[in-house]
Amino acid sequence: MHKITIAFCEEEEEYQERFVTYLMEHKAEEIAVHVFSDVKHFVEGAMHCQFDLVLVGSGFLTLAKALWERRFPVLYLAEACSQVGEAGNYQDGCEKMPCVFRYQSMETILHEIIALSQKSILRDGNEYKLLHTEVIGVYSPCGHEMQMPFSMVLARQQAAAGRKVLYINLIACSGFVELFDLEGERDLGDLLIKLRKGRLKPETFYQCVYQSEGISYIAPFYNPANLREMTMEDLTAVIAFIVQNTDFEMLLLDFGDGLAKFSEMLKLCSVVYCPMRQGFYYECRKNHFMKYLEETVGERFGQQLCFVNLPYSAKGIQGGMDVLRQLNYSDFGDYVRSYLEGGKEWNSPRQ
Repeated sequence: MHKITIAFCEEEEEYQERFVTYLMEHKAEEIAVHVFSDVKHFVEGAMHCQFDLVLVGSGFLTLAKALWERRFPVLYLAEACSQVGEAGNYQDGCEKMPCVFRYQSMETILHEIIALSQKSILRDGNEYKLLHTEVIGVYSPCGHEMQMPFSMVLARQQAAAGRKVLYINLIACSGFVELFDLEGERDLGDLLIKLRKGRLKPETFYQCVYQSEGISYIAPFYNPANLREMTMEDLTAVIAFIVQNTDFEMLLLDFGDGLAKFSEMLKLCSVVYCPMRQGFYYECRKNHFMKYLEETVGERFGQQLCFVNLPYSAKGIQGGMDVLRQLNYSDFGDYVRSYLEGGKEWNSPRQ
């Protein structure tokens, strides 16, 4: 028998505790439950687990609607009987979403959970996989000028290995489009406007996605003020949309400074590469960065960081030719690939 795996999203601690206790005492062999108290932790948890159903309670109605619009199996625990329509659907703005009154017998709620989750199990197993995209971050605590070239060589290597890679640049005034002589009529700002209004569809999403050397990319904000206004909720919504509506296997986020809740954004990544230089000055900046992370997201996050010494500068990059190819087939490209492939010089990347 398939053991049902559900995500239970609920802000109210007392209800959450009673619900989980009942499942553990009566349905432990049939149902595995993962509990989340906020959207951020749900997104993080979804990176590592595939759910048959998302049970959505107090404080998560917006998430329920977003998941249901993406055809993910959702059951909403309504606060009032008036919200539950005759067919057991939420009747206030999202009529077809399955819904059940939260303050009734557990047997009734569990009946709905099992019925809905079995429907998803019988369908294509990949259709409801919440996260099949690996999220990688790149950020230089010392402001290394070769961060963006490092990221592009990394993306190019992954694309050459057959992975579908999407690159998103979150660096203010990066010069990304100009440096690599790329298209960028529609940028990340255009995408976010539609996403915030709930109007983003796969076809309009792909209008903001361009191609170069096997890498897909979304052009960065033209106005740096828009980058400073980007929230954690915006980024998690972008990731969720990519996961649910595209077949990208890797999302590479090239981070700059000035982002709100920056350390929380880094936690969305399975690994963060940190281009560095050697020397006392750069070590001071690295130590400051590590202290900031320890105070905001905890010491354990340091295990996800890979500090990469890059003894190169941008003065050798020349215009008037394909800069990405220039980087990829240079000593710099060889150096980065040696690190990524675990060459002798880089046998201990996590420092």
